[in-house]
Amino acid sequence: MNNIEKFLFELRDSAEIMYNIFTKGSCFRLYLIMRQVFPESIPYWSDMDNHCVVMVEGNFYDIGGLLSKKYVNDKGYYRVSDDLIPGYSLMRYTTEDVAKKTITVEKYST
Repeated sequence: MNNIEKFLFELRDSAEIMYNIFTKGSCFRLYLIMRQVFPESIPYWSDMDNHCVVMVEGNFYDIGGLLSKKYVNDKGYYRVSDDLIPGYSLMRYTTEDVAKKTITVEKYST
């Protein structure tokens, strides 16, 4: 287990909810955290997965640990450009009951 995997294990193991936090809304925030510890971190996004993974030292990670490059390629992950990082940084974890109270769907008349 390398230092990146150890870091993710400790974060994930710190509380049961951590896995949900970083797979249900705050995946990009994991990149922001990892960038503080591993400055060479690069965010990658998949529209198919609606998920962010982090490339560090040529390998891809999410809160679950090391991901295969085949998986990342098959799911169409692409590098998030620096100018888009502020927008992606707005995403955050929220529970379903909070989302139901705060997120509304606009309906348009035709």
